[in-house]
Amino acid sequence: MKLFAAFLFVGIFGRLFASSDQRALSFVDEHLARWDRFARGANELAPVIRQHREEFHRQLISVLKSDRKQGVPRLVYYAVIQVGTFIPVESDIGREVLTIVDSLPQFTDEKKQGEKSIFGGYLYLWWRERKSDFGSYPPLEEWEKREMSRGFIQMYESMRAKAKNG
Repeated sequence: MKLFAAFLFVGIFGRLFASSDQRALSFVDEHLARWDRFARGANELAPVIRQHREEFHRQLISVLKSDRKQGVPRLVYYAVIQVGTFIPVESDIGREVLTIVDSLPQFTDEKKQGEKSIFGGYLYLWWRERKSDFGSYPPLEEWEKREMSRGFIQMYESMRAKAKNG
């Protein structure tokens, strides 16, 4: 009887965590889909994106902590659909990025009292060199194929080359 109770407890406990992880993943994917539509011109989504920003960050961090293989491609997608974004290293997302990768250059923004940030384009290039280490994420793969995205990718590569030679 004790063994049955232990299995029952583990089964229920496991489902609670699995469903919590799945809810976080669903929330993240829904928010990223909104961001993509916004980036393609659906400006009416701006208030909803702003409203859910903090919850999205919490859920994305949760996914990154529970399943890096699924979380990292979503983090990268978030960075690239916000073309030209910088992730402040002192933000919750920035601190989580630093637990994943510490080899990316950090930029100092003198206008923001010396705030250090990681350029989203460099995060993308880091991921692209290691994408076989992570799960696939069809929206990111589709983004890479867009004509406009290819231009951004070339710009990111050019910026990195200039920084290395610079």
